[in-house]
Amino acid sequence: MTFFNETYPNGSITTELISSPDSNMVVIKASVVPDVERPERRFTGYSQARWDDKSSMVNASAAMENAETSAVGRALAMMGIGIIDSVASADEMRKAEAIVSIAKPADHPDNEFNQSKCQKCGAPIAISSKGNPYCTAKCWLKEDK
Repeated sequence: MTFFNETYPNGSITTELISSPDSNMVVIKASVVPDVERPERRFTGYSQARWDDKSSMVNASAAMENAETSAVGRALAMMGIGIIDSVASADEMRKAEAIVSIAKPADHPDNEFNQSKCQKCGAPIAISSKGNPYCTAKCWLKEDK
């Protein structure tokens, strides 16, 4: 958000609760407008989170905040800010990988998430939506020490 605020001083980021306030699933819509004088140029992102999500300690106490942060991140990604290869968040990628792992055992020849390891850090290699392999640990983003 710092980059957006510094780069687009006349911009706006707004969020809206789409789901019912008492719903178990929180759905948030975020809108990013780079220039409020041109509101027709708008980027939108949605996110959802469940209060009863047992796989996320964050959602148990802050599902709304988590969904809002993700929705804003997705809206910014639609604008091209903060993305490397896709709009999908790391959490979304982990969920997708879990589904693939359930659907195909690790040793299944078609399980693209488990066929090879990153030569730098040993993490599994995944395939992006564009068909490009990448390190699931995103080790290229971490500083070498």
